[in-house]
Amino acid sequence: MTSRKSTNIFWGIFLIALGILFLFHNFGYLHFGEIIRRYWPLILIFLGLHAIFRSKPSSTTRNSTQAPPHFSGSDENFQNPTAETINNVFGDVQLKFDERTIRHFSASNIFGDMELDFSKAKFESGASLQVNGIFGELTIRLPQNVRVAVKANFLAGESHIFNDHQSGLFKNINYLSPEINQNTPATLKISTSVLFGEIKICT
Repeated sequence: MTSRKSTNIFWGIFLIALGILFLFHNFGYLHFGEIIRRYWPLILIFLGLHAIFRSKPSSTTRNSTQAPPHFSGSDENFQNPTAETINNVFGDVQLKFDERTIRHFSASNIFGDMELDFSKAKFESGASLQVNGIFGELTIRLPQNVRVAVKANFLAGESHIFNDHQSGLFKNINYLSPEINQNTPATLKISTSVLFGEIKICT
């Protein structure tokens, strides 16, 4: 619990700082692109310090029924991870959820690509996924015919959400499956974001 609390504090501070920069940019007080060009190494230092302090031993224990997160720095795939939250700092993450029933799942990766394969998973009604990244590509593969509501955003990059493609800067995207209406709600809600990179959601 302590680790999760410190992670939440870190991301809270990071997002507040980023929001302040966006606000100043919108009011014309500063050039956001110029700040990124000059000071982006500070982001690496900040994230590195967070990784160091986060790696300190903790007195908390992991539930024995919960498998540790599986990460890959290569093309290796991992079958049926049972952890509901995956956090990674450096390297690619590839996870498969074959024959899993998903209710709520969250994942984040700072430096590297993330691929989550839910194509053979089952989703409870009202299930949700939250997937976030900083630098890299986020790919979410879903089963056929799942009704999905997606909220996606990125600072600089592009997105491919089924047949919807967008690219550019400061994008906020809302996507609904064509089958969704008042009588047929979404089966799955997805919230995903990346600062610099690409978002892909497909079957």
